Amino acid sequence: MAKAHPAPRIRGAFTARLLRYHCQRHVEEAGGENAYLHHGRDRLYRRGSGGAAPCRRPPGLRPRADAGKGPGARRQGDRAGRRCPGRSRDPQGGRPGRGCGDQRGQCRRFDGAHVLVQSLEGSGKPLLHTSGTSVAADRALGERSDVVFTEDMPLQTLPERLLRVEVERSVLGAAGRGVRSVVIRPALLYGRGPGLNPHSHQLPQLARITVARGRPAHVGRGLNVWSHLHIDDLAELYLRTLADAPPGSLYFAESGEASWRDMAIGIGRAVGLSGEPEALPTEEALRLLGIGAVTSFGSNSRVSAEKARRMLGWKPAAPSLWDDLRTDYYKTSFARVEEG
Repeated sequence: MAKAHPAPRIRGAFTARLLRYHCQRHVEEAGGENAYLHHGRDRLYRRGSGGAAPCRRPPGLRPRADAGKGPGARRQGDRAGRRCPGRSRDPQGGRPGRGCGDQRGQCRRFDGAHVLVQSLEGSGKPLLHTSGTSVAADRALGERSDVVFTEDMPLQTLPERLLRVEVERSVLGAAGRGVRSVVIRPALLYGRGPGLNPHSHQLPQLARITVARGRPAHVGRGLNVWSHLHIDDLAELYLRTLADAPPGSLYFAESGEASWRDMAIGIGRAVGLSGEPEALPTEEALRLLGIGAVTSFGSNSRVSAEKARRMLGWKPAAPSLWDDLRTDYYKTSFARVEEG
């Protein structure tokens, strides 16, 4: 049994910057969800300092003098001497892949992870990185898979998500350099957040498309399944992880799962539209959803969070997805905007 670490006091500029980093992760190519994930950071502030999260940014951390000399540093010489990890050769056309353009900020995040690891090396301080279960997604295009991933199972990550896996490896490798690093992979997030942007990405996007088209829709037959998690349960997992997770830990985070067809029907009812959902062909789905039609809305991403429950005593207790869909959140947040 790993030794439990005492709950930290969330006050220092060092920790504040780290929390800001891991809560501002990139989720399914939606930068607006950063504010949504600030809920976890705010919960940490309140738990650690006994008060509300500060509105003013404290003085930033000062990296070590040699932090800009490592492989993650961004400098002029990188353009000539180092290829961006997200940039690859097109196996068919032989030309460079889009890399950084396909995933907003992922190359900067890859560099940022290296700089953070170098700055924290030997400190014993926590470094929490929020990834996502899309690293376990497939190209099912609406068909069901029976595979449920655990942390110990090998992944066949889609090319669009390989850089996310590299960031995870960089963070987890910091455990061997004196950093209490942990990676959390949350499933599809739902629930209203308390911040400036209270919305997650996948279900709100589906709600907007449903309202715009006047009927629910899913990719292909919609039999593909994603695990899901309430934002409040994710915030609680952050607290448990900071208090008890040993260095180098990796956790999936989920509280249930559902098919995209069932979620489309639920979203339709939530915004006041009934009837059978429309099965979108691949071309139409790509036009409406972009690459997310493949990596998100049309894929399977089924995971088990049994490890977090067993090792950290984490017990999801927030309302279920179906209870959340029965509230007026989706109708007041999305139907009214589209109708106005």
